[in-house]
Amino acid sequence: MIKVGLFIPTLNAGKEFKKVLDRINQQSGDFELRKLIIDSESSDDTVQLAQQAGFEYQTIPVQTFTHGKVRHYAVEKMSDCDYIIFLTQDVYLQKNAIANILYFIKTHHQIAIAYGRQIADVNTVGWLDALDRQNNYPSKSAIKNWKNRRKYGLKTVFSSDAFAIYRRDVLLELGNFPLTVNFSEDMLMAAKAVQKGYSIGYCATAICEHNQKLNYHQLYQRYRKIGEFHHQYPWIKQKFGSANSQGISLVIGEMKFLISRGLLYLIPSLVIRSGIKYIGYKLG
Repeated sequence: MIKVGLFIPTLNAGKEFKKVLDRINQQSGDFELRKLIIDSESSDDTVQLAQQAGFEYQTIPVQTFTHGKVRHYAVEKMSDCDYIIFLTQDVYLQKNAIANILYFIKTHHQIAIAYGRQIADVNTVGWLDALDRQNNYPSKSAIKNWKNRRKYGLKTVFSSDAFAIYRRDVLLELGNFPLTVNFSEDMLMAAKAVQKGYSIGYCATAICEHNQKLNYHQLYQRYRKIGEFHHQYPWIKQKFGSANSQGISLVIGEMKFLISRGLLYLIPSLVIRSGIKYIGYKLG
């Protein structure tokens, strides 16, 4: 039986974390699941809930946390696993999500990393955040690699560690996650994998609900971090292209959707959000 590691970095996951853990424990399939959290000194009952759900745990000082470091440690710790799934603490797996993404990566041997489809509840996050999810996570699966990079552009190396699966042996071949990278670690590893001749998979049948709603300040901070990431790793845009044209197409597509649905009152918010993303990215 294939052994799969499942890792979540945690910090004060809150009362909804039990639902996240329950969804994980409802998954079934032809695999053995080893579960781990690395917690950054939570002051709530995050660790206790994880232990009750059968998770191993490790803690690190919150001041030393980076997205790369905790994932690097998880890969090292789960040395007995063939594959490692990364989740975030606010993702609700849907039925057969793990079985579907595992089958997808197993049957496409050239794939090093596969990420699942994220959906959002429009009543929770609003139309604009839900539209962003729909555009980034369509209903059709895809395989992206060096040969079709001109078709996908920077999206060739788009991935999301909110719900993704990695071949552990390939991760080690790529040098594991750098300890210092603190944002877009998923894109970095995807870019390294594609450079090595591997593919990145998008599995539309492996679904999770991710209701992440960002206010204007949070949106600015996120896109500033993305800009900082590309400034730190300029070779990614040099090899795969800029996101500018894709961003313009996204805004036009979302505007057309809002007009078709009679949601004209949301257009000013769309324009403001787009401006904040652009400014944050450029200042990063």
